[in-house]
Amino acid sequence: MDKKSSTSLPIEGANIAKSTSIEEMFSALQIIVASMEKGDLPLDSALKMFEEGIILTQECQKFLENAEQRITHVLNHQSDKKEPSAPKKALKKPKQVDLDQADLKF
Repeated sequence: MDKKSSTSLPIEGANIAKSTSIEEMFSALQIIVASMEKGDLPLDSALKMFEEGIILTQECQKFLENAEQRITHVLNHQSDKKEPSAPKKALKKPKQVDLDQADLKF
C-alpha cells in the first residue's frame, strides 16, 4: 500500500515557475515545516518534502538577494541625485564673547 502525504503544497519545490511570488514560496515552506514537525509522514514523503523545502529555501534566498541589489541600486541613484549643493552665502561666524568680560547673571 502506497502512503502519500495528505498535505498538498500550493507549489512543488522542483516545479517553481519564475512567476511564483515570494509569499507563495514562503507559504509552501511553512506547510512543509508544519507537516514535517508532526512526525507522521512516511520516510519517502518526508524526504521529498525536505528536498522541496531546500529548493524553496534556495529560491527564496535568490529572491531576497535580488531584492537587496535592487534596493541598493535605487538608493545609490537617489543619493547621486540629491547630493547637497554648496551654500550660496557663507554662514557668518558667530560673535565671540569674552567670558571674562561678559556680564553673566545667574
